[in-house]
Amino acid sequence: MKMTIHPFVVDSSARQKYKKAISDYQESVADPEGLNDLGSLPENRERHLFRKMFANCWEPTMTLVEEVRDRQARRRRASFEQEPGP
Repeated sequence: MKMTIHPFVVDSSARQKYKKAISDYQESVADPEGLNDLGSLPENRERHLFRKMFANCWEPTMTLVEEVRDRQARRRRASFEQEPGP
């Protein structure tokens, strides 16, 4: 998995809260079509709540990413060990 941005996993128990947080933040952006860069997004209560939710999901997401990487590494090693030698 080669990505510059890691996936973001939201636990099913928090999914509705996540959807509400991102929706509320999107609604707080006055003119989304007029945005030239992410730096011009508003710093407001909605953004703070969304960031807090993101922070709560970050560690479990990174745990899953590491588990996948470990599994891939084990598969590669097992595949390499099973290949016949020269």
